[in-house]
Amino acid sequence: MSPALEHVCCASLPPSALSALADLRREPDIRVAWVDGRPWVRWEAGSEAVLRRLLPVSGVDLFARREGLWYRPGCHLPTFEVPEAIESGAVPLCRAITPMPVRPSPPGEVAPAPVRLALARDDRARPATALRCPLSGLRRWAETATTAELSAAAAARAGDEVMLLGRGLPVIAGGVRFWGDGVLVPLGFRADPDLPEPALRRSLRVAEDALLVLEADGVEVVPREAFRRVTRAGLRLALEGRPT
Repeated sequence: MSPALEHVCCASLPPSALSALADLRREPDIRVAWVDGRPWVRWEAGSEAVLRRLLPVSGVDLFARREGLWYRPGCHLPTFEVPEAIESGAVPLCRAITPMPVRPSPPGEVAPAPVRLALARDDRARPATALRCPLSGLRRWAETATTAELSAAAAARAGDEVMLLGRGLPVIAGGVRFWGDGVLVPLGFRADPDLPEPALRRSLRVAEDALLVLEADGVEVVPREAFRRVTRAGLRLALEGRPT
């Protein structure tokens, strides 16, 4: 700490800047007094934590206490700008930084318009977590895949199509790859509006034990219990009597 700041223990700052000390509101030695609409902060000299937060604040005034008088840093003559309220009328910082009271207001005259959920192009690189592909294509991959690759994937079947979940998914002709966890979106796209997964799931009332799949032609909900581990025997049974 600079010698000019080692005795600094008081500051006056713009009202909007008091939040710079928000993460220190548990400190009992930091106190605040409001004078003429401006917060004055008092703390024990030598606190680098307070100074690190106040020094970058635009419009802050610092004061040091020496031999019972107040000085601006680097000045030899005392100043009498510091109000007595910082000693007698100050409150703990935790009481000075609190959320504003809730003031409910009636809805406006214009009702909110519904928003259509769609897909929008997105150039962010994302790992594929799901694959929709033909059952026959999955069978051909499974015949050459290792046991570890098969056991790392789970599949759900609907007719001649399969939804595969896992990492390191194969490239299968005619397949569509998706990213996401609870909400599956085709690679190269994002949901529009771009809401977090929990918000999208709540808006469509998707149960916790189901996946929400977004595609250009609509949405689909797939129960997680429909997914089973992929085995060669299971695929052969699924394809019995069907052309490969």
